[in-house]
Amino acid sequence: MKLILLFMLLLFHEVPLRAESSPEEDWENFKKSKCPITQVNLDYETSVTPEEDEIDSDITYYEKKCKQETLKNFSTLLSHFSKVDSLILLEECASAKVKNWKPLEEKTKQKIFTLSKFPKFEILTVGDSDEGISELTRKVTQVWQERVYTFSNFYHQRSLLWLGEEKEFTDEINRVLYTDMNEKRKTNLLRKLIQDLEASNQRIYHLFQYSSRNPFQAKSLYEENQRSKETMQRFLQNVSKEDEISAHQKEKLESFNSCLDNINLRGQGVRLSGFLGFWQDYEFLNELTPKIKGEKSQSIPKFLKKTIYNSHHFEGRLEKGLNACRALAQLKLNDE
Repeated sequence: MKLILLFMLLLFHEVPLRAESSPEEDWENFKKSKCPITQVNLDYETSVTPEEDEIDSDITYYEKKCKQETLKNFSTLLSHFSKVDSLILLEECASAKVKNWKPLEEKTKQKIFTLSKFPKFEILTVGDSDEGISELTRKVTQVWQERVYTFSNFYHQRSLLWLGEEKEFTDEINRVLYTDMNEKRKTNLLRKLIQDLEASNQRIYHLFQYSSRNPFQAKSLYEENQRSKETMQRFLQNVSKEDEISAHQKEKLESFNSCLDNINLRGQGVRLSGFLGFWQDYEFLNELTPKIKGEKSQSIPKFLKKTIYNSHHFEGRLEKGLNACRALAQLKLNDE
């Protein structure tokens, strides 16, 4: 574990820590409290500097070359799920003949619908008469739910590394549960999956704890917390106004917004970036309607909002984020 921590510090910059602590103890405490506590000092300095994203630059270039408005709109939608796919579409649009625009529209629309299912990963439930297998099934489902509802809030889920790993876990769990195999083999595979999932969750938490990276290039933890709070509250307020949000969800969003006001941003160990994965994955939905031009293309943003806001994935992450916020707000933390 110490070697893993050392590797993370080297990879994500050396970070001043609050005090000597055991990563293993921190992890065990988090599993019990569900309260995310960072080990980064209040006055840390980050050496991260903004760099132009090469893909964004290419997208801007080919967007000017693409002369079909609907395909440009589709590219805007695609960019929130996969910038690479967005760029490929614009390149195809720039070189395609007019007669090929319609087939390209249909192909892209199908891709968008497929990608919009990403937030809806779901382990298919299956009954098993064996008590041992049933218990392991419940356990692996619980750890998987922690991954997609809790730990996805710690990172940008559209990162290919984490998203790919999440898909692999889900597919493998379903494969094991639905494959006809002897009890011993299924038991061993389920135990291995539980171990791998827990190890992956732990890695994500420690990256949150020790990394000085932040989306704002903030120069201190307090500044980062201020920016995180402003960003989250603006996002929560905007989402609560969406037509596709239910009254029940609106109440939770408003509670989350109020909860952030009750957290001491200078409190020892407080780091609100533990909620930013939730913002990063869903904030694009707020921006879709004004960005998409033409009445013809407006049906797709409406479809995406209805699909995603009503998914168990969105509901689960909102619930876990609110619970973590309440845990932080209730802590009696000393100022740094």
